[in-house]
Amino acid sequence: MNHSSKIVARKVDLKSVNNCKEIKEHIKNDTTAMITEIDMSHNMISDFSMLEPFNNLQQLIIDYNYLKNLNSLPTFTKLKVLSISYNQITDTYNVLQALTNRCPNLEHLNLMKNPCNPVFSNELFYQEFRAKFSIWLPSLKTLDGTDFKDDQGFIAKMKQ
Repeated sequence: MNHSSKIVARKVDLKSVNNCKEIKEHIKNDTTAMITEIDMSHNMISDFSMLEPFNNLQQLIIDYNYLKNLNSLPTFTKLKVLSISYNQITDTYNVLQALTNRCPNLEHLNLMKNPCNPVFSNELFYQEFRAKFSIWLPSLKTLDGTDFKDDQGFIAKMKQ
């Protein structure tokens, strides 16, 4: 068995977390606590609830999958980095609520190329989008790879 603190299952055409041999092996052997990073990007997964036993996860990369919302995202109180770019997430409030409730210590979030992210369509909407994330998730340091230092005026205005 691999005793690394990281699981990488990229570009392996997984339709389900359950199809990942390494994930199932760690769950079966009760060694999920040793895993701090999981990268399951470039698959076809729409439900990540099977990752619930990995409660020491600090980094989760699930870019290029089939996520439509974050309803299946387990609670990860130690998660610092979440990258969910290039999915099919449409509802900003679903993301805000899920992350506020399930990932209270999140510091870095990448939501690029999801329908809910207006980064390339409208600058004002994107400023509002960034401000909402900064307000709802006070631990967040970066969104889409950019910190919030240029957003402070807009964030203050939205808090009023």
